[in-house]
Amino acid sequence: MLPPSARLQTIHEFNVLVENFAKLDRRRILYLLRRASRSSESIRADTAVRLLYALNEFGELEELSQLVLSGTALTIRYTDEIKLLSKFPPPESKIEGLIKAYKLERGTLVSAVLRNETHFSWELLKRLIDDELITVQEITEVARWKNKDGLRQIVEAYRDVTPIPGYTDVVVKASFHLALDGDENNLNFLKQSIYSESPLRAANATRELARLALPDAIRGVKRVLLQPDTNALETAVSAAGVLKSAALIPELLYAATQKVYSEFDSSVPICDNAIRVLRHILESWEAGQGQQEEYEEDRVNYYLIFTDRFRNRMIEHYRSLSKGFDSKLRYCEGRPLTIKMLVDDLICGSYESDANDNLRAITGEDYGFDPNEDAVTNLPAIERWIERAKDPAPIMDGGWAFMGEAIQYP
Repeated sequence: MLPPSARLQTIHEFNVLVENFAKLDRRRILYLLRRASRSSESIRADTAVRLLYALNEFGELEELSQLVLSGTALTIRYTDEIKLLSKFPPPESKIEGLIKAYKLERGTLVSAVLRNETHFSWELLKRLIDDELITVQEITEVARWKNKDGLRQIVEAYRDVTPIPGYTDVVVKASFHLALDGDENNLNFLKQSIYSESPLRAANATRELARLALPDAIRGVKRVLLQPDTNALETAVSAAGVLKSAALIPELLYAATQKVYSEFDSSVPICDNAIRVLRHILESWEAGQGQQEEYEEDRVNYYLIFTDRFRNRMIEHYRSLSKGFDSKLRYCEGRPLTIKMLVDDLICGSYESDANDNLRAITGEDYGFDPNEDAVTNLPAIERWIERAKDPAPIMDGGWAFMGEAIQYP
């Protein structure tokens, strides 16, 4: 992973290339895109989408839009398809038929329609709620709307629905977005949900409270780890990674001994994720790079799974290293957490979505960073956060705050 300064330089360099796309002749852009759609070789996702953005009339994009929907066009990411189709949407008269024609692919088009708040998107949201078909991506799109009643309708419709492993915990996701906008009722719902009889609901609420940078998530992680539920355990480790609280080091050391897999991810055991979280909290990037990692031999899937010997060595190493850390504080790479460190995470991309949520929750400020956008689109927001990080308020090193006000560790 590149350090923040090198990553930022790369973003600036790519931005220069993007600016040059707009200078290309329109016919040349269409030629490059059609050539790419017929080629067996993929082209860089950001490049493809940027070329498409250089065009501004749907008529010229109709053929390519259909190719994207049918899955035979450019090799681009799911989120980029949504951006493409929301920027150059088919006429409303055609959307109904397209949704029916591309059943499993409808997620792309539906999310694209929901990206902008219109009369049609409201009607579509009501239908999705009635059919109980709402997804996390669609909740994210509705959260962009200025009118938050869409999110409130989702919460009301799903409040009594018990979460199922492998499916979105809709009410928790929607409540998070409302809480991030200062809605106290939904914030209190998340705080109460860490005591849910459903281990999965408790874990999901804990994860969202961690994204809100609230110390309540500490209690949630500790409670979830008492449950014999591997899906909840994985979510708890993820929440600890977002929160970066030294109070959770004992729980992470425990999780690092549990060589189990979640029901939905058999690539890496939960214990290895716990070790990586411990590294991010306790050790500098340079020191972490100096560790000689050892992996099991995997000739089938080529997953990078730590050996038992390396894992045990790291557990003892981090147990010893953590003795000088204050359990009341948050840490990143061995130092008390600051606004600047969260901005560095925003730049580097490893925790970008969670870092943006933490920054918004801590400061109460929003500069328009969008985790679903590419780094070039987010460059203005990144630069504003870099400037904002010169002021450490409202958290002192490793401290806690919410919506611009410092809060005491409980």
